[in-house]
Amino acid sequence: MTLLLLLLTSNPAGTACGDPAAGLAVTGEPLVLRLGEKGRLRLFGNRREGVAYRWTLRARPVGSLADVVQPEGTTVGVTSECEYAYSDGTVPNLTPDVGGDYLAHVEARPMDGGPPAFADVHLRALELPAGETTGCDAFPGISTAALALTLWRRRRARQ
Repeated sequence: MTLLLLLLTSNPAGTACGDPAAGLAVTGEPLVLRLGEKGRLRLFGNRREGVAYRWTLRARPVGSLADVVQPEGTTVGVTSECEYAYSDGTVPNLTPDVGGDYLAHVEARPMDGGPPAFADVHLRALELPAGETTGCDAFPGISTAALALTLWRRRRARQ
């Protein structure tokens, strides 16, 4: 049996890559990990300038001792697809140790002192029978962030 961790944002439509003149908006990214595998907590936003951030783990399964490693720091701005690049080699990450639900939270503050932005990221460890896949390979070669951004833009265009 394989145990996987599924990371889902609480804002699937996404606010990242929105209007840079608007207030700061941030979000995370869905990803799948194996139990015990370190998962990078990616951060996306609508500003080109760096931000100060702090990740916390608000909830974890009973018996879990997992916590966010390197939870605080700054970014040096955004790279492609509106993803913030973490500075100083610090990359926030989480290694799940127990199957079940986790809730990660990020607070990001613009360097210019403007109001902060917040995002919750839901994590769920799933047990799958041997040989069964998660179905996450439906779009090979396309990153989840790119797929989410494309779907968000299509939804906005229809409104």
